[in-house]
Amino acid sequence: MKRTIVSLVLGLALSAGTAHGAGSVTATNLGIATLDTMLPLDMKVISDTGNTLSVSMDGFLTPEKVSVKAGYEGIAENHLYNFSALQFDVRAGYRITSLTFSGIAAGTLDVTAPPPGTNPDPYPFAGNYFDISWGIQGGSGYHRAAGDDFAGTQAFSVTTGQSIEGRSVLEFTNTVSATALGYQALVCTDHCWDQLYDASASLQVSNLVMTVQIAAVPEPETYGMLLGGLAVVVAAMRTGLSARRDRGV
Repeated sequence: MKRTIVSLVLGLALSAGTAHGAGSVTATNLGIATLDTMLPLDMKVISDTGNTLSVSMDGFLTPEKVSVKAGYEGIAENHLYNFSALQFDVRAGYRITSLTFSGIAAGTLDVTAPPPGTNPDPYPFAGNYFDISWGIQGGSGYHRAAGDDFAGTQAFSVTTGQSIEGRSVLEFTNTVSATALGYQALVCTDHCWDQLYDASASLQVSNLVMTVQIAAVPEPETYGMLLGGLAVVVAAMRTGLSARRDRGV
């Protein structure tokens, strides 16, 4: 079973142009700058229409394959982390409306089912997951994008609606993880012996892309015109209703 959890927020840095370095990108209505990172982060603009920006995020999640193999003695775990602080500014007059993380997850989950009549405690398992967690610097919100239990090679894509204007610094903690636990069981044929059953898991995430949707923010005058037009419509409806009542309709 695979589950995906999403809740994504971003704000981006102002400028116009194309990618110009591993630590920053610029686009028509927004840009991104790396303030701090544990692993080298290589960002490149894939496409920019003004309303949609897609950026490759190599190194945002560890590019290494995370793997474990476990016997029955205890749980084997392998977690690789990365921390990144990214500054995002939306160009004046625009805002972010949604953001998507997409990529490829290649994982393995290998655990042998216990023989009939046995019930190991703890029960054997194999699992893997990636997790992107962050908060806005100085804010109180907490956000996640995650997926787990990948067996084989699968494309993933997680999207959230969000309204972000102005400058934001987002602090990301990203994890790729694999865990497993094997077991020991008594097996009997013409004699009995303790059979050891290993368990293993692995995960590698690649081709990570962040896609941001951007829209123009209506000017205050536009809101005033909309409200004024609505008031005219309401007044006309009331006038028409009064006229029908006077005629006894």
